[in-house]
Amino acid sequence: MDLWVFDNDGTLYDDFGAGEKFMSILFQYVSQLLDISVEQAVAEIARLKKKWHTEFSILALVKEYSVSFSEVVENTYLRIKLDECGIATPDNLRLAALNSIGARKVVSLQTIHQLSPDASCRMLG
Repeated sequence: MDLWVFDNDGTLYDDFGAGEKFMSILFQYVSQLLDISVEQAVAEIARLKKKWHTEFSILALVKEYSVSFSEVVENTYLRIKLDECGIATPDNLRLAALNSIGARKVVSLQTIHQLSPDASCRMLG
């Protein structure tokens, strides 16, 4: 085999805790950004996702308020402490498994599909 493709969201590690932590951080960020309560931020994100026909909270926020995608990522995803979410960093067990595959490898960050290289490297350890 010449190419292996992995979906890093939930396949290589259980990302449930990171997803929950991201949403908590995102709602706090939106609350501060828009000067509204966290409860109002939850409702606003739901409204924006519906309005912009997307599952991705960040994309809806960027489209509606013209905020910088990189700024939102920096203030949300990059604030997640993976070890607090049950994700070891660096994850030597998975790293060893991936290194044992001799073929070229590609990792797709589906839900974080437009991350900067810094964020991608952080996610991979």
